[in-house]
Amino acid sequence: MDSGSNQVQEIAYTLNALVFVLEQLSDRGMDIEPIFNHLHIELAVGSEYFIEIAKFRALNSLLHAVSKTYGVTDFKHTVTAKTSIWSKSVTDAHTNLLRATTEAMSAILGNVDGVLIDAYDNEFNAPSPFSKRIAGNISTILKEESYFGKVANPVDGAYYIEEATTKISEKALALFKSIEALGGFYNAFENEIIQQQIAEIRQEKIKRMSQRRLPMVGVNKYPNLMEKISATMLSEGAKPQTKVLVPRRASLEIEAIRKTTEVLVEEINKRPIVELASFGNLTMRKARAAFSYDFLGVSGFEVWQEKNYESAQTAAKVSATSNSDVVVICSSDPDYEASALTFVQTFRSHNSEKVLLLAGNPVNILDALKAAGLDDCIHMKSDVIQTIAKIQKKVQKNIKALEV
Repeated sequence: MDSGSNQVQEIAYTLNALVFVLEQLSDRGMDIEPIFNHLHIELAVGSEYFIEIAKFRALNSLLHAVSKTYGVTDFKHTVTAKTSIWSKSVTDAHTNLLRATTEAMSAILGNVDGVLIDAYDNEFNAPSPFSKRIAGNISTILKEESYFGKVANPVDGAYYIEEATTKISEKALALFKSIEALGGFYNAFENEIIQQQIAEIRQEKIKRMSQRRLPMVGVNKYPNLMEKISATMLSEGAKPQTKVLVPRRASLEIEAIRKTTEVLVEEINKRPIVELASFGNLTMRKARAAFSYDFLGVSGFEVWQEKNYESAQTAAKVSATSNSDVVVICSSDPDYEASALTFVQTFRSHNSEKVLLLAGNPVNILDALKAAGLDDCIHMKSDVIQTIAKIQKKVQKNIKALEV
């Protein structure tokens, strides 16, 4: 989980590793049944609430299926959960408290024997007495105030969870068998088959985060623009993968984007400013301004609230001569068809260097807009990491040119 795997992989590889150990011990003449009776498995628990509940239920089901192949039908084992590293963030770090709470709830409803809840600032600080106490309070609240310990198997019979458990079990079993067919856990790991399979899932997750299809509050959605954060706390991005799987946060690549901004701020003692210049249809201009505020807030730039103008030409003149570093055109598609080209041409006649973006994707006129001087568009399909990286490069170039 903390290396970017999905729940199916986590279960399958855990069982593959277990079988490898059992076979090694069996070859040395050890009795298998006592091993099952002293078995302890700990898994990370992520933020996909219902899927994580189903994961632990599926693990127990498949564990008993494995034990039967060794002639062990009745045994006492323990399964514990630990709040994941993958789901935690450095930016807007108090949201980690919410993630830790739902993760603990998932684990408990999945019938684990214990949950280790890390402090919300564990990933970037030495945990403070406050953060440690709050982490401990989560389990106390769930037990003493929410009565999670009062009902045995409270999710039994819930259709969605039962169905998810069945599907995860089936897929995990199929993956488990495929790894065994390759010679088992050791061979698959030594040949980096497992690492490659996890890497594929990890890259897909990172891609979905960068496209904001996998939202993470405070990271790629609803960034806290009031937050002040030191560049030293932020990641420079993912390190090259080694043969050994290394726990990491999902947000590393997006943190690197924020770090670039914070380093620039420390160098020039000024935070780049984004101006949202809107005109035309009230509903669409506000919707696109809100989207732009959220999208560009990921960068760590100072994003001004929307400014509305009577016409595209007025908006272009005023925004081109303001002290902002980035301007975003916000309006409706019909207004773009009628006035966007005028906006870009007027803007560039007053300012040839400032970053100029458009919120939306007017494909019919996009070539003409870019030929007139539009830098880029931001829309629902935009990749936040790639887009902001390009914006940062031009902003840095413009600011440093002014210093010369």
